[in-house]
Parts: sequence; structure tokens; C-alpha cells
Amino acid sequence: MMKKIFRAVGYVLGLLLIGGLIRLRWITGRGWGVEGIDRHKDLPGDDVILRPHEVLTHAIRIDAPPDEVWPWIVQMGVERAGWYTPRWIDKYLWRVGTISIDRIDPELQSLEVGQRIQDGPKGTADFEVRDVQENRALVLHSRRHPRTGVPPDMSSPDPGPYLDFSWSFVLEEAPGNSTLLLIRTRGAAHVPWLIQRLAWVVWPMLDFAMARWMLLGIKDRAENESAAANMHGRS
Repeated sequence: MMKKIFRAVGYVLGLLLIGGLIRLRWITGRGWGVEGIDRHKDLPGDDVILRPHEVLTHAIRIDAPPDEVWPWIVQMGVERAGWYTPRWIDKYLWRVGTISIDRIDPELQSLEVGQRIQDGPKGTADFEVRDVQENRALVLHSRRHPRTGVPPDMSSPDPGPYLDFSWSFVLEEAPGNSTLLLIRTRGAAHVPWLIQRLAWVVWPMLDFAMARWMLLGIKDRAENESAAANMHGRS
């Protein structure tokens, strides 16, 4: 009798867990900060991954014009200015020793198409710059092993499992001399079916958290820099 009760309780808890994960996946898959925004509109970089398994868009309004937000975007990357995420994320999740800086570095204000930006320890994950539109858009592209981050050998007949995704940072002018900053991820998981199903659940949650941290980090830095510049200009 007790075994049947425990089994029934287990089934109920399992269903609740599955339902909770599906609900969380639905919430995060809708994006963060996109209320009142057409999150399906065309953006620069949409042509990099033509058949994505997932398209995720997030946004934030920044009280600074695009030309004051852009310097923070163009200098991003490991061994550059960082990704503006919390220090513990960089140290324990991405395993990099550097931390995100709180200033605009004049030496990091130039990017060219084809340039590579590190996204982890040397020899592992990186991005290729696919498009640079000053004060408007930065598009990055990466292929990497889902666990090690090492880029696959695409010349091989069997490159093994890998993630293939683009990252677009798009700046749009907004009322009040402000900026609407959008981040869009378009990705495909070339992995075994079971892992692909797991990625379908987990990827939106991780992307949601990462994008939110980045957007808030960029917003804080750009607004603080803009406020300081305005104060200096008035003094």
C-alpha cells in the first residue's frame, strides 16, 4: 500500500517538475525586456544562421544615445573589456580570470569583419565578427563543442557535436535621446537527439540569464558614463 502511495507521489512530483520546466522555458523563451517590441522583426545578423532551432530576443532601454552606448559594445570579449556579467559568472561558469571593466578603452574601439574574439580560455570558444555597423550593430558567430567549447573541424566529414549560433547586438534610437539595445541569439544544436531535447529546455533559460546580466551591465556603464560627461560639460 505504502509503495503505491510513494509511487503516486513520485508521479505527481515528476509531472509538477516537468510542468514547471516547460512553464519556465516558455517564459524565458519569450525574451526579457521585449514588452511592446516586435521581437520577431528582422535584425542585422538574421542571415548568419538560416535554419535556427531557436531564436531568442532581449532588449533594454538605455538613457544615453547610440553613439555613447556603442563604445561599450565594440570593446566586449574575453581578454578585452569582458561581457559585463557578474564576476562570479566569469570565474566559475566561463572559467576566465579577467573581470569586466568599467571604462571605455580607446585601444579596443576598432573591430573588423573576420576578426576573432575570445569567449573562454585560449584554445576554446571564440566568436568571428560577421558584421560591424558603427553605432548600429555588431554581429558575432560561433561554432563550439557544447561541453569543451573547442571549435569543431568543419573540414572533417564528421565534425562531432557542436553548437552553431549568432549573436546580434543592435542599437536603435529611442525617444528622449536614448537607445533601445537588442540582443538576438539564433542557434542550432548539432548534437544527438536526446541532448537536443535537453538543449531545447535549457538554452532559453541560460540565454535569458546571460542576456539580462549583459544588458544591465551595459546600461549601468553607459548611463554612468553619459551622466558624468554631461556633468563635466555643464561644469
